[in-house]
Amino acid sequence: MLKKENNISKDHLVVLLESMDSKLNGLVEGHSHLNKKIDKNHQEFVEFKEEMIGFKSEMIGFKSYTESNFKTVFKYLSNY
Repeated sequence: MLKKENNISKDHLVVLLESMDSKLNGLVEGHSHLNKKIDKNHQEFVEFKEEMIGFKSEMIGFKSYTESNFKTVFKYLSNY
């Protein structure tokens, strides 16, 4: 009878270890997907940042152009 109890304990241990193994595999797979999402979001952020830097440069040029036009109009209207 003692041997039978040991076999039951071993069986339970095997089932428990298999369950833990499958849960760990799921955890590792989830971590892998999360890493991919983080990498993708980081790349999208870098691309967005580059676009915003380009937009800022365009706005600086637009500001200079607009200021120049206002100065020209002001000079023109000041002569009257």
